[in-house]
Amino acid sequence: MLINYGALIGLYGGAVCGLLGWYFGRRKAIKEHSLDELHDYIMKTARSFSWFATLGTIYIFFTLLVIGVSLNAAFILGILLLVQMTSWGVSIFILKYYMTLGMEVNAGLLAGVSLICLSIVFFVIIGIFTNLWLFILLSIPFSIIGIYFIKQEGNFKKGVE
Repeated sequence: MLINYGALIGLYGGAVCGLLGWYFGRRKAIKEHSLDELHDYIMKTARSFSWFATLGTIYIFFTLLVIGVSLNAAFILGILLLVQMTSWGVSIFILKYYMTLGMEVNAGLLAGVSLICLSIVFFVIIGIFTNLWLFILLSIPFSIIGIYFIKQEGNFKKGVE
C-alpha cells in the first residue's frame, strides 16, 4: 500500500490553515465589533443556501449512479466539498453585498443564477473527467429551472408593485 505523503500534508495542512484563518478572523471581528445580528443572519442564510446546493449535487450523483456511470468516491467527495464551500462563499459575498448597500435580497435571482452557473460548471467537469461530453446536455434542464426561478421572482415583484 502506497501512502501519498504530499496528499496527507495538503489535506491536513489545508485544514489547519483554514482553522487558523477562522480563529484569527474571528478574533479580529470581535475587536472590530462586527459580529452582530446582521452577520449571524448572513451566515445562517448562506449556510442554508449552500446545503441546498449540496443536496442538489447529491441528487445529481445518485442520478449518475442509477444510469450506470461509475464514479470514484474521492471524485464525488471532492466535487461535493467544492460545491459546498463555493456556494457558501459566493452566497456570503452576495448577501453581504446586498445588505451593505441596503438593497433587498433577491432570493429568486440568486437561486436561478446559481443553479444555472453551478449546473453548467458541474456537468462540464463531469464531461472532462468521464470523456462523455453528452453530460453537458444534462445542464439544460437545470438551466431551465434556473430561468424559471428568475422569471418567478420578476413576476412576484410585478404583483407586489
